[in-house]
Amino acid sequence: MSVGELKSAYLLSGDCCDDLVEDGALAIKNLGHEVNLFNQFVFLKNDYDFEKKMGIGSVEYNKWSDLEKYTMPFTDILIIDQYVFSDASLIPSNYIKCLEALHAKKTIQTNIIVYTDFDQFNRGQRSPVQIAKATKKAVKQITGIKPTFTLVLVKKQRDVDSFSEHDRTIWTNYFRLYTGDSINHFNSAGEKITTGREIHLTSHLKEENRLLSDKLIDDLQDNITKMRGKDSAKIYGDYISSVLRF
Repeated sequence: MSVGELKSAYLLSGDCCDDLVEDGALAIKNLGHEVNLFNQFVFLKNDYDFEKKMGIGSVEYNKWSDLEKYTMPFTDILIIDQYVFSDASLIPSNYIKCLEALHAKKTIQTNIIVYTDFDQFNRGQRSPVQIAKATKKAVKQITGIKPTFTLVLVKKQRDVDSFSEHDRTIWTNYFRLYTGDSINHFNSAGEKITTGREIHLTSHLKEENRLLSDKLIDDLQDNITKMRGKDSAKIYGDYISSVLRF
């Protein structure tokens, strides 16, 4: 399928439709369920509101599993965060819990790509192999299928053009999550530790959101190409994605 088709919504009829709906890969509903399909894109608001903002540590969002109700179908998750692996003690309570929440009710193989800072990754003292193993184990427990995993490490250099990304965000086929100052919101006791105030979900059904996300993907693809993709010493893993080429 093309990238455009992976971000499209579908209304189908026929015996196979129920299975496709349950897979959780694409936005598919049975013909006649147009309202349900639309509501999925507006975070269950029943209105033309393509944003959802929640305070970190609030009643609405005080643990990663609170996001399960807003999760949309996807084939790929792209996590961009300089600090996601900078503290190994926070990986189980944030990175892993986030993946578990986003994969809730899915029964397909997904592609997970993490784009992070080289120096911050080394601070966490976990190898790419260890991160890949933990990622695949956690997701398989939810979906029954191991995901693919690719890690892209980029280095910031003062006064030198680099491939580093400042913004912290999670991209999927149909929505994007802005995570504040980092994905690391909670400690192992479930207490808020971030100085970030809010998380912000945006639906690609709104054109300006989609265009911004398309530009993000284009820019990251350009970076990966310049890094020489799978031939780069700083890109590890399966090199598989439906939206990025390695």
